Amino acid sequence: MESLLRHNPNPYDGEPLYNLGLSLLYQGKEEEAYEKFFKSCWNAAWQDNGYLQLARLQTTQNNIQKGFLFIEKSLARNYHGFKARHLKAILLRSMNRLEEAKVFAEETLKIDGFDFGSSYELFLILSIQQKKEEADWQLLQLKKRLRNDAHTFIEIAIDYAWCGRYEEAIAFLLLNESTTQHPLNAYYIAYYYFLSGNHSESKRWADNGFAQSPDRVFPNRLEDIAVLQYVSQLNATDYKALYYLGNLWYDKRQYKEAIDCWERSCNINKDFASVLRNLGLASFNQLNQKEKALQYFERAFLADTSDARVLFELDQLYKRLNYSIEKRLAFLKQYFHLVLQRDDLYIELVTLYNLCGHFEESMQLLSARKFHPWEGGEGKVTRQYVQSKLGLAQIAIANHQFSYAINCLEEAQVYPSNLGEGKLPGIQENDILYWLGIAYEYMNDKVAAEKYWIEASVGIVEPVAAIYYNDPQPDKIFYQGMALLKLKQTEAAHTRFDNLIRYGVQQMDDEVKIDFFAVSLPDLMIFNDDLNMRNRLHCHYVMALGYTGLGETQKAITHFNAVIKIDISHQGAYVHSEMNGKHIPGI
Repeated sequence: MESLLRHNPNPYDGEPLYNLGLSLLYQGKEEEAYEKFFKSCWNAAWQDNGYLQLARLQTTQNNIQKGFLFIEKSLARNYHGFKARHLKAILLRSMNRLEEAKVFAEETLKIDGFDFGSSYELFLILSIQQKKEEADWQLLQLKKRLRNDAHTFIEIAIDYAWCGRYEEAIAFLLLNESTTQHPLNAYYIAYYYFLSGNHSESKRWADNGFAQSPDRVFPNRLEDIAVLQYVSQLNATDYKALYYLGNLWYDKRQYKEAIDCWERSCNINKDFASVLRNLGLASFNQLNQKEKALQYFERAFLADTSDARVLFELDQLYKRLNYSIEKRLAFLKQYFHLVLQRDDLYIELVTLYNLCGHFEESMQLLSARKFHPWEGGEGKVTRQYVQSKLGLAQIAIANHQFSYAINCLEEAQVYPSNLGEGKLPGIQENDILYWLGIAYEYMNDKVAAEKYWIEASVGIVEPVAAIYYNDPQPDKIFYQGMALLKLKQTEAAHTRFDNLIRYGVQQMDDEVKIDFFAVSLPDLMIFNDDLNMRNRLHCHYVMALGYTGLGETQKAITHFNAVIKIDISHQGAYVHSEMNGKHIPGI
C-alpha cells in the first residue's frame, strides 16, 4: 500500500485503511485511528462506516457539532445504517434538540421496530420531556423485546461506550434484570465504571461477575478482550475471567495467549474442571503433548465427576492413546449413570461390548434406549445394531442354532424405531446376506443359500477411502468375494480380493484432505487427527481383508496387526482378524 500511495495519496479502496483504523482503535491509538478512518472515506464504498467511526471519536471528545457533521455524512451514504441512526439520536438529544431526536428515533423504529438503541433513546427523550407515562410504556416494551438477553444488552451498551457515553452504557446494562446471573454483563458494568472514574463501583461489579456461574459463557467480541483483561488485573483471584479470555483467544486461533491465560487460571484454582479440560485439548491439539493432555483430562474429570461431556472426551482420549478395550469398558461401566446422559457416550459403551463379543449385553443396551440423531453420529447406532445381530447370528451358527441365527440376520435388516435412524437407500448388506446363505446351507436348504449368496455377490467392486458414514465399506467387497467363493466363481472372487490388495498398495502413501462441506464427519472432532495415518490404517485393513479372502493367512495377520497397532478399537479388524485365527462355519 505504501508504494501505491507514494505518488497518489488517495486510496483506490478504503477497506484496508478502515480495517487498520479499527485495529488502531482497539489498541487505544485514537489519533492514529482517526487519520486512517478519515482517509478511508475517500472511497465512497466506505464512507458510511468511516464517517460513523469519525463521529464516534468526535463524540468521545465531546465535540458534539463535529460528531453531528460526520454522522450526517454517514447517513448520506446509508440512510438505513442503524448504528449511525442511533448515534444521530444520541447527538440530537445531547444538543437538547429533543423534538427532532424524538421524531428521528420514531422514524427509525418504523423502519425497524427492533432497533433497541433507538428505542432506548426514545425512552430517554420522553423522560427528559417529563412524559412519564409514555416513557414507562416505552421502557416496558423495550424490556419485553430484549427478553433479558445478556448479549443484546452488551451490544447496545458497546454502542454507547464507543462514543464515550459510559454512564448511559451502564444504565442500559442495569436494565437487565438478570445482570446478577451473567458474568459478562457484570464485567462490562465494572469496566465502564472504571472508564467513568468510579473505581469502588468498578470493583464491586467485578466481584459480582466473578461470583457468577461460568456455565454457558462464550465471549467472542473484540471488545470482550479489554473488559476481561481489565477485570483479571483488578482481581488477582479471578480465575474465571482468565478462563473466559483464554476461550476467546483460542477461538481466534491465538493459541499461545489462550494457553497462557488458562495456565494462569489453573495456578489460581487447580481444581477448575473446565480450564483443566481446555488445557488438555490445547496440549494434545496444539502442543502435541499427549501425556500432558491425558494428565489434564484426568484431573478435569476428577475435579468434576458429574460432567458427562468430560467423561466422553476422556474416553475418546483413551481411545486415541490406544488403551485396551477392557480398560475402557470397565471405566465406562464405573460411571454408567453418566453414560446414560449422552447418546454418543452410550453408543461407545455398546461398541465396546460388541468388541468384547458381549452381543447380548449390547443388544440389551440398544433396546433400552430411545436414540436421537446428532451431527457426526449418523450411522453409528445402526452400525452397532447390525454388528450385535451379526455377532449373535455367528455364535448361533457355531452352536447349530440356525433358525435363531436366521431370525437375528433378518432382524439386522430392519432398524427398530428407537434407534432414531432409518435405512439409507442403497445400503449395502453383503455381510448379512452372506451369513444368511451360510445359515441356510447348514440347514441343507441349498436353494435359499444360493439365493442369498447371489444377492451378496452384487455391489460396488472398487474400494474407496471410507471417511464418511455413507461411504462404501471395504468389508462389503470382501463379502462379495466370499459369496462368490461359495458359488464356485473363484476367478470373480479373487478379482474382488485382488482389488482390495491393489487399492491398499496404491493408496498407502496418499496425502489425504477432508471436504468439510460434504457430509457430517464420522467422529466429533475433539482431538486433531493425522489423516495420512488414518489412510494408512485403512489401506492396511483393506489389504488384510483381501489376503484373508485369498487364504494368505500370514499376510492377512500382518496387516491386521498393523491396524490394531494404530487403533486397537478398530471394529472391522477385530471382527475379521478372527477369520484367520479360529474356525468359523462357512469360512
